[in-house]
Amino acid sequence: MSLKDLNELFELCIHLETLVVEKAATLIPEQELLQIKERMDSFSKVKPVSDSEFLQYVFEMNELLHGVTLQYCGNDMLQNVVCGFIERIQSYLVFLQKNMNIDHSQLEWEENAQILHHLMQGNVQEASRALRLHLQNSLERTKIYFHEAFLFCD
Repeated sequence: MSLKDLNELFELCIHLETLVVEKAATLIPEQELLQIKERMDSFSKVKPVSDSEFLQYVFEMNELLHGVTLQYCGNDMLQNVVCGFIERIQSYLVFLQKNMNIDHSQLEWEENAQILHHLMQGNVQEASRALRLHLQNSLERTKIYFHEAFLFCD
């Protein structure tokens, strides 16, 4: 596990997941988006009090939004590759969870809510842009957790 690996993983994920959103955006049924919005709205009230609760919150939110875009992207190979990347990122987060800032839960929610908002509006380009921004921000947050984990270990 290295910072170089983390950067490369996110670089690939950013490019491929934006493709997933672009392919899926017009195929996701409106009813499915409304169900996601309802669940996302319930997440807005969640205030994790521990590292493990925060991690579970992030995983559930990712599964909710990223999962549905993967489901509707229409490309099994792309879906499998991106799922593999997400699993690797989640393994980093499990390792780094003691150093995660649970105050970031609101940022995670806001970024995912923006993606969902644009999907619901049918604005594919803005949904893609919002996802790219979310993943770039996630990378920066994860790098902070990474640095803190290794500073703490020294």
